[in-house]
Amino acid sequence: MSGTTAKGIADSPVRSRTVWLCAALHGFTHLYWVVVTPLYLLMAKDLTAGSLAEVTFLVTVMMVAYYLPAYGAGVLADRFSPRGLLAGGLAVQGLAIVGLGLTHNLGQALVWAAVSGLGGSLYHPAATTLVARLYPTQTGRALGLVGLGAGVGFCLGPLYAGWRAATAGWRAPLIECGLAGVAMAVVFWWLAEMPSADAKRPTNAAECPGPDRRWWLALLGAAFLLSLRDFAGSAVGSGAALFLPRAHGFSPAATGAALSLVFLGSIAGNPVFGRMADRRLASGLTMVLLVAGLAAAALPWLPAAVLLPALLVYGFFFMGSYPMTEAAVVRAAPAEGRGRAMGVFIMVGGLLGNLAHWWAGYAIERLGAAGSSPAAYRGFFLVCGVMIVLSLTSLPWLRRRSRKAAAGPALSVTETTAPVAEP
Repeated sequence: MSGTTAKGIADSPVRSRTVWLCAALHGFTHLYWVVVTPLYLLMAKDLTAGSLAEVTFLVTVMMVAYYLPAYGAGVLADRFSPRGLLAGGLAVQGLAIVGLGLTHNLGQALVWAAVSGLGGSLYHPAATTLVARLYPTQTGRALGLVGLGAGVGFCLGPLYAGWRAATAGWRAPLIECGLAGVAMAVVFWWLAEMPSADAKRPTNAAECPGPDRRWWLALLGAAFLLSLRDFAGSAVGSGAALFLPRAHGFSPAATGAALSLVFLGSIAGNPVFGRMADRRLASGLTMVLLVAGLAAAALPWLPAAVLLPALLVYGFFFMGSYPMTEAAVVRAAPAEGRGRAMGVFIMVGGLLGNLAHWWAGYAIERLGAAGSSPAAYRGFFLVCGVMIVLSLTSLPWLRRRSRKAAAGPALSVTETTAPVAEP
């Protein structure tokens, strides 16, 4: 404990608490993405006279509203307190999900879906900025812990919605999950703490210029290359949802349980690979994406008996790459531009990645009767695996531009001289 002040020791639990609160917000943010999916059939009967295409369009609208303003959310994260943005964003998301549960026509439902997406768009730029300030020398590890929330949210959302809707209808799980998110936003606002240096942060464009135009163009190129991973990941998810029942005869319940293993793997992988990002980012990320690409390409070659462990392994490595790339972006961006840099990556990766769901359906539909054979899917999953590996071409730019946090103390919640505390 040499060199550690009493105030620094007292500050450690505060910093750790804020990271875990960010993880809880992360869980709600992603829970709202998937809570609607088990409710499609019930919602279609009430809102669209049975049209599945119209009710599934709700999620498309939500995702576009989530990803499209990500850069603008990053601008806000660079200029204002992330604490307020995070609490306000989740409150908006939660209230919109409540509104979705109370709506009685498709038009209103589309509006609430868009509002939910807009509220959620604040999360990643603001949370990454906040975590990087709290843990400048252990950013990867802290982001890995925050990433736990996403896996929990992705798993619990469909499970709770399906279970609750079976006895209370489709409105109850939406209203209850929405209100729980609003309550979590209040808890975050009450308990989360910010580094005191935020009081001195710039609040206008003249004081917060950020990097030059060439830097942003290079960042945009790196974001596009990294989006190959996001596109492939979305394609693997949608492709597996069709591959498992068509080629192996999985029931809908078994298919859902199998796909949930991807997110269970992420719960284990995020802390492990987040910590790795602090020590050997380049070699670690290369290993993680190579294994994930191989696991994706191997799926149609495997017997049904080992598909579940294979999906767990795939999720462990693939989802574990996210805290690593977030840490890489934080290191590549100067402090005054971290929110915007993360916004660029979220916007590009999210918008392009969402196209993969359509592509997966189109490619697999073209298989026709051959789709009953696992061998017919080898080309599809091979393309996905190759794209995951090709996303590593973004790494040289991230390494070249990396600005590693200087060794020394983290910003204290009460003053700027407290030592770094571990989450």
